[in-house]
Amino acid sequence: MGRIRLLDPKTISQIAAGEVIERPASVVKELVENAIDAGARRIRVELEEGGRTLIRVSDDGCGMAAEDAELAFVRHATSKIRTLDDLTGVRTLGFRGEALPSMAAVALVQMVTREAGTQAATMVRYEGGRLVGTEVAAGPPGTQVTVRNLFYNVPARLKFLRAEDTETGATVEVVTRAALAHPDVALTVEVDGRVTLQTDGRGDLLATILAVWGRDLAGRLEPVSMHDGELSLRGYAGRPEAHRANRSRQLFFINQRPVHSPAMIRAVEAAYAGLVPAGRRPVGVLFLDLPGEAVDVNVHPAKTEVRLAREREAFSFVRAAVAQRLRGGGMIGEVAVAGAPAGTQVVRETAGGLSLFGRAGVGAGTTAGGLGLDARGAGPALGSEGLSVPVRDWPELRPLGQLHQLYLLAEGPDGLYLIDQHAAHERIIFDRLRAMEAGPVQELLVPITVELSAAEGEVYRRHQEALAAAGFVAEPFGPRSLLVRGVPAAFGEGCGPQDVRDILDAIPPVAASGAAPEASFAEDAGPRLDDVRRAVAACRAAVKARNPLFRSEMEALLRDLASTTNPLTCPHGRPTVVKITLDELNRRFGRTSGGMSG
Repeated sequence: MGRIRLLDPKTISQIAAGEVIERPASVVKELVENAIDAGARRIRVELEEGGRTLIRVSDDGCGMAAEDAELAFVRHATSKIRTLDDLTGVRTLGFRGEALPSMAAVALVQMVTREAGTQAATMVRYEGGRLVGTEVAAGPPGTQVTVRNLFYNVPARLKFLRAEDTETGATVEVVTRAALAHPDVALTVEVDGRVTLQTDGRGDLLATILAVWGRDLAGRLEPVSMHDGELSLRGYAGRPEAHRANRSRQLFFINQRPVHSPAMIRAVEAAYAGLVPAGRRPVGVLFLDLPGEAVDVNVHPAKTEVRLAREREAFSFVRAAVAQRLRGGGMIGEVAVAGAPAGTQVVRETAGGLSLFGRAGVGAGTTAGGLGLDARGAGPALGSEGLSVPVRDWPELRPLGQLHQLYLLAEGPDGLYLIDQHAAHERIIFDRLRAMEAGPVQELLVPITVELSAAEGEVYRRHQEALAAAGFVAEPFGPRSLLVRGVPAAFGEGCGPQDVRDILDAIPPVAASGAAPEASFAEDAGPRLDDVRRAVAACRAAVKARNPLFRSEMEALLRDLASTTNPLTCPHGRPTVVKITLDELNRRFGRTSGGMSG
């Protein structure tokens, strides 16, 4: 007897259901998407016990006639497409005709639906894939689907459901994505009789973000908008200080479909390179619109992934759009300061020419020496992509003094500014090194010998040309040592063996191994080797904390910081400047205005 046999229809339907319905959140996703496709303006989701015992989704959409209500439970019956060619331009969220039959195969399902203008609704009931009955019923225009006892007939699937709170959270997240994708639809989630999420459906995306994520995050977002031919990007990108530990507040939509897109993730995080600390993730809600034929939405049964025909073009477009907004000037965002979250802010982006504040004892007169700058000490402005960025909205700052020889205190037109002197100087030196094709070399009067571990020696051998281009003049000195005769000019004579080791330690393991990164667009997937090298060089060369500064040095530091491509952060992503507004100070001192009276 042969070993291969046909599965029975019941087993086939349950296997197919498992591809679409993984958990209660999957049921809600499919039903909410169907409601949106039906033109609903109000959708209500009800859950009990995390969706195990009850899921009910009600909408005020177009509803269905009696014959369509029965046919909707037949696998691959759909109103969304007719032929394979329709897939290339499909804009509806659902199109396969698998959602309802998949639910009916693994639960007790009841649907009540009524078309506008008809006298009665139609009720269809299924149990474990079997039609129980169809009858006339009462109900408002629209559709209500009730799913009870999910996976009651598939105990192997049931036991893999998570705790009630976990399943509830996953479902709320699904509705959150739908609400953000369609701010013109009012969505409500009720969990065990308690409303946990509600949007007003007025079409205001920022108001929807406020409703689902709260005021603190909504207040730290900036609008993004860019059009280029057939590509369009809109939405909101978070200010750099709004970063999170994971990507849960990083949502992407392609043609208004919520998707997981590695290309968009890489593009956005490349735009934030150097603006957020390592290991932290930027936040945002971004909508990419492109021609339907450029997107393959038929990649995953749950329709959570898409394939882009021109992925590299989309990547570059998204990165440029977000980077342009972040580097647009005038971005003043809040940072958490104890007791003053509403009035304390981070000074944001501006750009200008390049100049260098000398390492010690250098005043304004020698700042621009030897750099080929104009009389004002300003050179060509370079953004993160090497493009010109205009100087905008950087305040005039007057130094007041130092705080614990760590921070500069400066008076601005609208408040008190605190500048991390070390982080600010890192940014200045980093920009100067980045603007040069090869690092300027400081020959050492006394060469230094650096003993290397086996791993450090291997890194040096692989990248000695890049290190030489940065300004390190070195040669092998025995099997495990280097003789360093020259270093980047920013180090001066103070360079030591540990500085060289820091450079080698900073090279990313993937680059050091010589292996090609797994991600596509490897050059954009993370910090580039030269940027990592220069960041460490800047760190070692910059004025240190606890260093006293003369007033002329403070003035030069502030002036040169204003002329960098990104005064907001040091090369490692730490903030350089914090502002406390006059309004906040007045509030703290009980003043009603900033005047001298009172």
